[in-house]
Amino acid sequence: MKKMFIVLMSLLLLLAACSSAPTPAPAQPVQETDGVINSGSDAVVSGTTPGNSDKTTTTPTTHEVHIKSFKFVPSDITVSAGDTVVWINDDSAPHTATANNGEFNSDRLEQEDQFSFTFDKQGDFSYFCEFHGGMKGNVKVE
Repeated sequence: MKKMFIVLMSLLLLLAACSSAPTPAPAQPVQETDGVINSGSDAVVSGTTPGNSDKTTTTPTTHEVHIKSFKFVPSDITVSAGDTVVWINDDSAPHTATANNGEFNSDRLEQEDQFSFTFDKQGDFSYFCEFHGGMKGNVKVE
């Protein structure tokens, strides 16, 4: 019985030693070429484009403008080029989101209807509601 206990304890110790964390792989050398750091993997550094380290990239974002109480909320927003704005009609009355320069027009939005537009170029885009001329807003695209 004593021998069996010793054998069992030895096996448990051996298993515990084998289940410890694996030895990490040796580090790969870091190389720098034209300002781009390459660690030997295919990973891309966030915010850069492979082979063109001086340009940063951003992920397009979606912004919401709610139409409620006969107002655009918020009435003025700033977005980045490539971002999308979604207008959501939370009023019981119909509305539109119509650009002053004709760049976009939601047509008639009934309650809970939505309209989205992606702004690909920089500038100021003022807009209004065709049914309620006092409702105005502006999207500034940077």
